[in-house]
Formats: sequence, C-alpha cells, structure tokens
Amino acid sequence: MPSPSIARLGAALLAASLLVGCSAMTPWNRANKKIAQLYYYGHYAEAVEEAKKALTYAEKTFGSGHQHVATALSNLVYLYSILGQYQKSKELLLRALKIKEKELGPDHVTVGLILTHLSEIYRYEGQYAQAEPYGMQGLLILLNKLPSDHPKLLEALNNLAYIYDAQKKYEQAEELYQKALTIGEELYGADHPGLGPYLSNLEMVYRRSGKIKQAIEISKRKLALQAKQAGPGQRDYVQSLINLADLYRSEGRLTEAESLLKQALELDETKLGKTHLRVAMDLYNLADLYADDRRFSEAETLMRRALAIYERTDTPRNPYWIKTMTKYAALLRETGREEDARNVDLHLKQGTFLNGNKPR
Repeated sequence: MPSPSIARLGAALLAASLLVGCSAMTPWNRANKKIAQLYYYGHYAEAVEEAKKALTYAEKTFGSGHQHVATALSNLVYLYSILGQYQKSKELLLRALKIKEKELGPDHVTVGLILTHLSEIYRYEGQYAQAEPYGMQGLLILLNKLPSDHPKLLEALNNLAYIYDAQKKYEQAEELYQKALTIGEELYGADHPGLGPYLSNLEMVYRRSGKIKQAIEISKRKLALQAKQAGPGQRDYVQSLINLADLYRSEGRLTEAESLLKQALELDETKLGKTHLRVAMDLYNLADLYADDRRFSEAETLMRRALAIYERTDTPRNPYWIKTMTKYAALLRETGREEDARNVDLHLKQGTFLNGNKPR
C-alpha cells in the first residue's frame, strides 16, 4: 500500500496525463490517457504494461533526459508502489531524480518531493537508515523553497518524524511532529477535526518517550476534537477514551481512568449491544483496572461477563479472551482459589470454554 503522499503524487500525475490526452492526441498523449483510464478502473497490472510502453516511447522520441521520461518514470513508480513492488519503484525514482536534478537543479521543489517519496518507500520497507538521509535532504529543500505553511511540508515533516520515531530517536521525532501540528493549525485552525492524525502522532511519541503529562494533554485535546467532529459513540472517540484512561492509569490516577473506561463501556453497549465483542474488551479493560486496585469482587464479575460473551460468540482464541482468562486465573490465585485457577489454566491451554464446550 503506497503512502498517502505517494498516492497523491501518482493520482495527480495520472490525472494530468488524462487531461493532456484530451487535447492533442499524439501517441504520447494517447498512451498516457490509456494509463489513466486503466488506473481509474483499478486495472493496475495492465496500467503497468502500458506505462512501460509509454516510457520506452518517451525515451526513443524525446531522449532519456526529457521531462516526459521523468513523467513516465513517476507514473510507473506510483503503479509499482500500489502493487507493493518497492524495489522497482526505488530504481525508477532514482532515474527520475537524476533527470530532474540535471533539468531543474539539485535544490528544486520537484527534486525535494522526489527525495521525500524515495525516503517514504525505504521507510515502508523498514530500511530506516537508508530512508533518513533522503528524507532529511528532501525536507531541507522544501523548507527552503516552500512557504512555511505549505501542505507538502506536512508530508515531508511527518515522513522524517516517522523514521526518527521508528528508530527511537524520540526528541527529533517530537520536534518534527510538533512542527507539522503547528503548520496544520495554521492551515486549518486550532480546532479543526483534520488535526486528529497530527495530535495522535505527537501523543504516541510522548507515550514512547515517557512524557505522560504531555501525552495526557494532547490526548484530551484529540478527544475534544473527535467529540466535535462525530460525537460520542464513534469508534475513534471510544478508543480515545480508552487510550486516555491508560495514560491516567500509568500515573496512578485510577478514579479518572475508571470514569473514562465506564464511559467507553456504556457507549459501546448502547451502540453495539451488550453481547458484542467490543463490549467484552471494554469489560476486560475495566476489570483489569479493578484487579490492579484490589477490587477483586467487581473485577471478577466483569471478567465473567466478558467470558460469557466470548462463549456466546464462539471466539475463544480472541487475544482479549486469552488476556481475560490469564487475568482471571491470576485473580483467583490472588484470592486464594488455587484449584479454580488451575482449572482456568487448563481451559486456556486447551482452548476450551469454562463451561467445557469446545468452539465449533
């Protein structure tokens, strides 16, 4: 799956090809029109074959350094990325990069965008050491050439921040995520729902670097935006309640965490019904908090409710079923019921329900 910015680049290139093809129907334009049509209808493999032909035609007709060759290469890059053929994408991007550097100069905006896209492909492959220098070079060009609130800067900033984040370079990642958020605020406004992904990125890097207080503030802000956008009860909103509760728990703020987990449970019960698997997960989250707070009776009640849902839905190997059974056994031992705990262990090992039934 290509990155969003690669997708936007490819869509723009293919759309441009289609528009060109509608004006002067040269062989070059006809080829690009056909590629755009195949792309539009999702025939990506066929589009690749046509794009190869277009590249060959451009090289023979215009010369290997012509901008049409760079366009043909870029179309192929996008199509290969859709198909997950990243090695081919990289090889072609490097060819396009050489053409554009020679044609436009090494610090042109187009060169910066190509470098960023090349970095993204390396990042998608998990090759962060290779992705980082391309990402840094591309970002520096765009920072120098584009206005400070340009949307393309968001893509370049987030790309390099992801790379730093994956390498546990949290300070560098935090700085870039914060800058991306600032640009997003300038573009859309401080209360725009579209800021959600930027807030999520910053929240997660605060979590990973142990800055829990900062993560809580960002999480609360994201929750408020989600409530404004779609209202309580939407999946993202409920998940944000759970995430904020987890942050409160890590600070020992169990009363605040309990309130949020109860809200999540109530919203899911109302929207999904009391026997939905998501409700079972919510029950586990609240039971887990009660168990850690040594409120064993309340925790056991919720765990048994959750396990009953799994039995009803016939899904014993759900990861949350495993977590609930494991926590339930630990609770039984904590309250001196070793024989009952061993029985739960046995069912967990065999993958069977507590009532003895096996899943169908």
